[in-house]
Amino acid sequence: MLTSVERWLFLVCLLISVGLTARGVYGVVGTIRRGARYERATFSVSRLLSALAQLVLQRRTFRDRPLVGFFHLLVVWGFLYYGLVNVGDLLEGFIPRYRFLGNGLLGGLYRLGADVLSVGVLVGVVYLAYRRFIQKPQALAFPASARLHPKARQGIPRDSAIVLGFIGTHVGARFLGQSFRIALAGGDPWQPFAGTVALLWGGMAPGTLTVAEHIAWWLSLGLILAFLPYFPYSKHFHLVMAPINLAISPQRPALGTPAPIPLSPAARELGSARLETLPWARLVDAFACVMCYRCQEVCPATMAGTVLSPAVLEINKRYELRDTMVALATGRSSSRPLTGAVMPEDGVWACTTCAACVEVCPVGNEPMHDLIDIRRYLTLTEGRPPARAGQVLRHIRFTGNPWGENPEERGDWAVDTGLPLMADVQETEVLYWVGCSGSFDPRGQNIARAVARLLQRAGVDVAILGPEEWCTGDPARRMGEEALFHKCRQRNLATLQKYRFRTLLTSCPHCWNVWRNEADGLSDKVEVVHHTQFLRDLLAAGRLRINNGLDGRVTFHDPCYLGRHNGEFQAPRDILRYIAHLDYQEMPRHGPRSLCCGGGGGGVFYDVPAKRRIPDIRLEEARQTGAQTVATACPYCAVMFEGSPHREGVHVQDVAEILLAITEE
Repeated sequence: MLTSVERWLFLVCLLISVGLTARGVYGVVGTIRRGARYERATFSVSRLLSALAQLVLQRRTFRDRPLVGFFHLLVVWGFLYYGLVNVGDLLEGFIPRYRFLGNGLLGGLYRLGADVLSVGVLVGVVYLAYRRFIQKPQALAFPASARLHPKARQGIPRDSAIVLGFIGTHVGARFLGQSFRIALAGGDPWQPFAGTVALLWGGMAPGTLTVAEHIAWWLSLGLILAFLPYFPYSKHFHLVMAPINLAISPQRPALGTPAPIPLSPAARELGSARLETLPWARLVDAFACVMCYRCQEVCPATMAGTVLSPAVLEINKRYELRDTMVALATGRSSSRPLTGAVMPEDGVWACTTCAACVEVCPVGNEPMHDLIDIRRYLTLTEGRPPARAGQVLRHIRFTGNPWGENPEERGDWAVDTGLPLMADVQETEVLYWVGCSGSFDPRGQNIARAVARLLQRAGVDVAILGPEEWCTGDPARRMGEEALFHKCRQRNLATLQKYRFRTLLTSCPHCWNVWRNEADGLSDKVEVVHHTQFLRDLLAAGRLRINNGLDGRVTFHDPCYLGRHNGEFQAPRDILRYIAHLDYQEMPRHGPRSLCCGGGGGGVFYDVPAKRRIPDIRLEEARQTGAQTVATACPYCAVMFEGSPHREGVHVQDVAEILLAITEE
């Protein structure tokens, strides 16, 4: 098809394009290699297949946005198919009288696929362009409080226009080229859409159609050569990086489990202060980001009006990397700290570590873990967490609980329950890990008493550690004090090793998460359960009997560390279903999409500057169900809700407290 001059011109353009593209890819790879290495890639064939399935099926893009997901799927499928189409067009251009895959059935099916998907891509591009540039939905807007990179406000729409323009022109030019070709050949039943357009060119001379076909070919494939050097710098690079991110990013025991960092006394810097000190996987995140803002939509801190937006964090990382890519790839340092370039300190401390941003991301990004690593730097290296957070950390270090209460009084809450101490019995079926809230906070103590009395009613052999128990270190770890977390964990593990027990039971999902996922394999040696799981099993075994109903409507709030982090959504609901004729109503956001109470990540211990309080937002959702009782299964959630002015007319109860009131003595 092409003339000799056209072939040589294309080859020259191809060499220039490949050279410039290689330079950009080298910058990306060199930048990622600068990242910290304490997190390892976890590649496997199964993860690769899963990543490819996600790329092809786009399942996550359909959640919450099915219409957008459908049109995006059209573009993705068409663009993936065009990888084959472009190869075929290139061969047909360079080989005289060549027909890619022939004129038989195989070639016909190939052309039919290209024809249908070309129309699908064009329809998808038109819809997505209309949505972004004309409709401008709130889902694609940034909160007024967000500190967006100065180049991003103009850069994002410009990048989107370039990408959509490239896809639309590339596919549209190729589609028109096929219509010119069909008009020359006299028809092609395998290309109904292009064949219909070809009817428009019925009066054109063959020479004119040939020139038009050549122009369309150059527009289609020449645009690829023009776009490729820009590709590594555009958001469209997520086509390559998103599957890589899904296939090789580090695997965690739970969504919110931070990677342990090397705590060497000789280390001059702990945590992440600059881009190059973030783990390499978090730099991949920035290149994989689709800029869909789903993480921002589900972030409780963003809803509350803080300066934190996980979408802004990833976008700022991307733009900062674009500005410093050459310097980083050649071994130099980035010019600005993360707290200046990516997220202000107020935003860093606004995170509740609920992991909603991680759970919702279609490409596997983890902005929450960036914030934890920045907290580690601020806490461990610079020694300047927020004042109240610093006080909490000092209390944990010296008294073993966030409130600074006398550790010898840790078991005083249980005096009237008759629960024995492990130091006295040495061996038990169930060791009840009460936690700091259950030991010292009045609200948590009520939950602990309810659990203890239910265990006694069921005849469970149970004991507590009392003064020997120490904070698990969960608040410390989430506030960046990794060294204090390790100190707490080692002290507690040494205590547990002194005694014999089959089951470690806890009422606090934060404690449960530590013992289940972050305790050097303790869960492989003993059963680690949350009280909702254990009580559900007691009900199923007939060891607890319900003798009363529950007045009024009930809704259940999923604690983040019970549900989203660890996948336990069913046990508390199973308990509520044992109650006959219960008037139960789910909140719109429940299960994996539940909204945080605001207490995680240290939020229960200090206030974050915000326009609204997160628990107020959640209680408003609960009230909209018409529920008189909000059931939960975490002492943090109970404390956060009971401190809300929106609690009027709503009773907040732990599932254990509800069960205690309606079971037989």
